Amino acid sequence: MSLPIGRTAATIRTRLFVAALGAIAALWAVPAFAADTRTVAPGESLSQIADELGVSAEALAAANGIADPDRIVAGQVLRVPGAAIAASASTATERFYVVAPGDSLSGIALANGISTQALAAANELSDEDAIIIGTTLVIPASVPPAVAPTRTYTVTAGDSLSGIADLLGVDTDALAAVNDLTDPGLIFEGQVLQLPAGNSNPSGRITSAEARRAVSDAALEFGLDPALLLAIAWQESGWQMQVVSSVGAVGIMQLLPSTALWAIDFLVTGGRSWEYNPVDNARVGAAVFRDLLDQADGDTELAIGAYYQGWGSIHRYGWYDETRQYVANVLALADQFR
Repeated sequence: MSLPIGRTAATIRTRLFVAALGAIAALWAVPAFAADTRTVAPGESLSQIADELGVSAEALAAANGIADPDRIVAGQVLRVPGAAIAASASTATERFYVVAPGDSLSGIALANGISTQALAAANELSDEDAIIIGTTLVIPASVPPAVAPTRTYTVTAGDSLSGIADLLGVDTDALAAVNDLTDPGLIFEGQVLQLPAGNSNPSGRITSAEARRAVSDAALEFGLDPALLLAIAWQESGWQMQVVSSVGAVGIMQLLPSTALWAIDFLVTGGRSWEYNPVDNARVGAAVFRDLLDQADGDTELAIGAYYQGWGSIHRYGWYDETRQYVANVLALADQFR
């Protein structure tokens, strides 16, 4: 069966396209400079690596053609920019891209971190889909700031505002204020509450020991190898509950809402706080992987690949190189955790 696990096929194709675009961007947009390389370790973020290297995350992303700084893969080799690339990132007025077979304007725009409308306007395109193979497009230099995803909570039967605030790790008064609640007692089932600003995942900062315990317990509950599930969780988030990807995957196990809700309906009891609670997030993720492992007739590598790329994508397009690297990373980590 086709299941929207972790990432959609379109997302995977976009990320592969972004990786290819990095080489093109290095030729078109960046002056020659001496650069070292840095291999991403499991659980590392682009901002952490940038801090270590003493460069800005923006310059590091630009040097490697990375449109989504949240999604770098362990084992990925990054080109480390020198002063020239840092200056280029802030002073360049425009870049160029030659349209290749299979390209779309929206895909090119996404890979460059700009809107499709901005790319169309920069190239005086009235029909956003009318691009021709071999055409050289101007890539506008100005990139709008990223907008953090809005997080919400849907009230269920028996909820109280204080109880919700405790669950989410936020202040009750702040939660009431952001939702214009003059009487905190007047909330109702099905009501959608917004979280206070600055709390994209407020209860998510947990210790490695807490994350490890939550994932290990979930693995045992669903008859999984704890080391393997720990490896998947580390590869996905570095055991960080607060991680939210650009496509909305949440928490230790990086669950998409559609996947998590499906699992809660069919695979696991409870788990409704999967967006905020590491124990629920780990349990839902474990239930999903257990289902994939069963569908794969116990083929561990196939189940890991499906968790990352999705069943439908694997069946339609086969294994991506990035998926194979992901599986290899997970298996290597599992050996370490044992």
